[in-house]
Amino acid sequence: MAIHVLGVSGSPREVGATTRLVRAALLGAEAVPDVTTEFVALAGREIHGCTGCGQCAKLGRCVIDDDMQPLYERLVALDSSNADLYNNLGLTLRAQGTRNANGRVTIVAYTPGEEDFTDLNGNSRWDAGETFTDLGQAFRDDNANNTYDPGEFFVPRTGASTCAGGLLGRPNTCDGTWGEADLRAQTVVVFSTTFANFGTRTGSAAQGACARRRSRMAFASCALTNSRCTSSAR
Repeated sequence: MAIHVLGVSGSPREVGATTRLVRAALLGAEAVPDVTTEFVALAGREIHGCTGCGQCAKLGRCVIDDDMQPLYERLVALDSSNADLYNNLGLTLRAQGTRNANGRVTIVAYTPGEEDFTDLNGNSRWDAGETFTDLGQAFRDDNANNTYDPGEFFVPRTGASTCAGGLLGRPNTCDGTWGEADLRAQTVVVFSTTFANFGTRTGSAAQGACARRRSRMAFASCALTNSRCTSSAR
């Protein structure tokens, strides 16, 4: 499957660290079979921010005539994108409604790619004999225990070889060979409630915290009254 990757450097410097980093990432992508790349630098371009006029929703395009216009077609043609380019991401986030009782929402993102490997000869390609990470099926670690548990979401992919699974990978679902795999990353979003919840600390940790607060209050009192603090105030 042919994939086209567009690398965009948003740095104001035409040649700088960001440009070198993006180009290095594209060089790595080119090592993957059937992948083509393209580099774009935004330095020197006149690109204005969104004004919220809403015309994009009516016309299907941005009406701001700036240097961003030639880039829209390239972005639309990408093989992987989560943005509709005009105002919104391709995700829906609820402001209220059904949520986990503890407010924690686990999000996993995944996309087809290649397994990482140790490039011994520096040719940006995997060669026989080079070690690699055999990744299992990507999954969402809902309870953050670094282990797949029945009922957790996973991405179906052929593989039944014995393996540890790798990062966010189901054990024993590898294919035993270097090649295509789902690249994955996970984050946790914590939503607060409308009202604050206060708890009471108990045990030695709570006693230590109270002792430290009393110590700070005692010395603050001494400073304010210009009195002499004894060792008992510590």
